[in-house]
Amino acid sequence: MALGFLKKKKNEELPLPPPPSGAETRIVGDLEPIRPPGTPELKEPEPFTFEQSQTREPQFEPLQLNEMPEEEFKIPEFPSISKTPELSLFEKFPIQRTPDFAERMQKQERPQIPPLDLPELEEKTGISFDQFQERTTVEHIIPDQAFIAVEDYQKIINNTNAVRARLLSAETIVKDLNTLKSKEETAFDVWRKKVEEVEKKISYIDNLVAQAQK
Repeated sequence: MALGFLKKKKNEELPLPPPPSGAETRIVGDLEPIRPPGTPELKEPEPFTFEQSQTREPQFEPLQLNEMPEEEFKIPEFPSISKTPELSLFEKFPIQRTPDFAERMQKQERPQIPPLDLPELEEKTGISFDQFQERTTVEHIIPDQAFIAVEDYQKIINNTNAVRARLLSAETIVKDLNTLKSKEETAFDVWRKKVEEVEKKISYIDNLVAQAQK
């Protein structure tokens, strides 16, 4: 009974209520859309694809430009190579010669040296002019190339080390002598002070003996 009651309710469809007044009517379904009167019919745009965007090129109207007057350009004629003589590097860049040192020295005015009074110089120096002009020849002996054997070089190093060690020992001995000298001076000062004290005591005793004898 319950199943029959539900089937009966499904078969019975109630009518839809009317739309409210003043509300926009929007019909959804297979029906044609309702357009207001007086609106022009518009064509549906074609679907745009990616291939059309690559193949389609923009079309522009051709621009009408005024025709430019044709001018004739004349290139100046350059002189031929055969007419102009070629210059060498020395002619293009001439070398300015500077005067040599000898020429410059000759052009310079030399200072005038007063004449020497030879007798006066001989009296001051005690050397005659003839002796001064004498030239003694000095022989410059150039020694041969020095060659030292390894054994001799080792001996020289050993000898220098021995001399250095003896010098160091001599320095230490000198330092020891200086310390001994300073100790002797301090000891001498101590003995001198003691002797002075003894002399003072002896003089005091002498004064006492002299007063007792009176």
